[in-house]
Amino acid sequence: FVDRIGDTFRWKSENVSTNEVSEVLGYHPSVHEANVYGVELPHHDGRAGCAQVILSEPASENLMKSLAEHARQLPGFARPIFLRVSKGGPVTGTMKQQKHMLRREGVDIEKVRNGEVAEDVIYWLRGDKYVPFTESDWSQLQGGKVKL
Repeated sequence: FVDRIGDTFRWKSENVSTNEVSEVLGYHPSVHEANVYGVELPHHDGRAGCAQVILSEPASENLMKSLAEHARQLPGFARPIFLRVSKGGPVTGTMKQQKHMLRREGVDIEKVRNGEVAEDVIYWLRGDKYVPFTESDWSQLQGGKVKL
């Protein structure tokens, strides 16, 4: 399986269409824009789903729970594990969303903090809601202590 310019990724032995996931997330009333891509994680095969989302309201516990419930429309392998809440993202001159920088930074807290969009906040799916992804969570993921 070969990724075609970021339009698909492979997770849990399944091919995931970024366009389909982006479309489903976009139907949530608080999601202004969703840019979906796969990120490599230590101690995991394939790429986990991540979505950079631009919200029409500030992130709150209720909103993060609502987004997690909304994402349940997707099969488990296609459900984004990570959300990168952003005020805007990199686009081309023709306003096409870019994914290469987001994929390169992944969910490494240090890379995101020092990246192009440093004010972005990463959340991850824990139980029935998205919660903030911390440096401690990243360390546990790197140490192989987290099963996704």
